[in-house]
Amino acid sequence: MVDRTCFGRIQPTSSRASSTSGLGDKPAWWNSVYTWSDSYVLEDEGRIVACGGLWDRGKNVRERWRNARTGDERSLEATALLDFGFAPGREDAMAALVRYFVGETAVLGRDHLLAPLDQLPELSARLRDLKRQWRLGAST
Repeated sequence: MVDRTCFGRIQPTSSRASSTSGLGDKPAWWNSVYTWSDSYVLEDEGRIVACGGLWDRGKNVRERWRNARTGDERSLEATALLDFGFAPGREDAMAALVRYFVGETAVLGRDHLLAPLDQLPELSARLRDLKRQWRLGAST
């Protein structure tokens, strides 16, 4: 059983973790779109069992899709699951984290969550009920 109160954001453990790898200070015009504060962990009995990043892609990127035949257009704003992993056999924990991200996606007002689950059949099966509504699957 996963204790859902154990969701937490990852915090850098040192100032080096947020540096630019010796490349100097970042320019004043630079705006980070995906940082440590977008990373989450799920713990069970004090052990990390799942982790992942939630990028609010829709804040910086909007896609316009146009049907060449009908001329219909729509704009998509998504979040994306990035840098994720889970302990062996803990697909349940990763599914809980993805479900949490789906909730955050709705709070942000985004259309869907891009989640590359196609190569993870056990995890994908645990999220089958969300796949149609939230377009979980290939990220492209």
